[in-house]
Amino acid sequence: SLLVACEKFTSHDIDEVTFEIEIDKSMWLSHLERCLVASIHVATVLDDECEPTLIHCSDGWDRTAQLTSLGQMLLDPFYRTIVGFMTLVEKEWLSFGHQFEYRNGTGVVDGNSVGGTTVGWNTKGRTKRRDERSPIFIQFLDCVHQLIIQHPISFEFNLIFLERLARHSCSGWYTTFLFNSERDRHLFGTSGSGSVEEPSLWDTMIRADSKYTNQLYVRPPTSDACRTRKEYSEQCV
Repeated sequence: SLLVACEKFTSHDIDEVTFEIEIDKSMWLSHLERCLVASIHVATVLDDECEPTLIHCSDGWDRTAQLTSLGQMLLDPFYRTIVGFMTLVEKEWLSFGHQFEYRNGTGVVDGNSVGGTTVGWNTKGRTKRRDERSPIFIQFLDCVHQLIIQHPISFEFNLIFLERLARHSCSGWYTTFLFNSERDRHLFGTSGSGSVEEPSLWDTMIRADSKYTNQLYVRPPTSDACRTRKEYSEQCV
């Protein structure tokens, strides 16, 4: 699996060539391909065919969030900016109800509440809803990573931005990605006596936005500069 391959590589048990072979065997890249192909289909139906699109996976907050987010990134350059991407994650993942606690394995471990402490992908001897742990959000970030590699001038943020998001989506350091819903974050996203609110990841990243800026980024023309739908598709998106 991908997890085993990463553990072997970080512990220097395998070299880079073997690591790439193990990644290929894990089917991780195939899953990324499927997500990207599906998101392109969504964008094509909305933009070229001008048809409404219904996206719904089995749970409604895993693949759904992946495809709606990627589709909007392909269609709207705002979501390829730093603030735009934060907005996208906030509305399509956090507000929509992606259950980060279950997918990341944070919260209750063996019946004991550990608050926002992360179980971690390679913690041994501690189980917490293992059948529900899945790197859905990390997979989405990797899809965005693939898009940045293919279109380096179309994204305002860089790979350091994605790496920080990936790390802190399951670090437990910020309330932003804790718990399974906005309600829980509002009720339990405090420290100590419950009166002090934990910091937001967005606030810390905004204050250091120059660190996450892609130097190759070329801001597209505004929609006001495009007179026809064709011009908008070719120049503004």
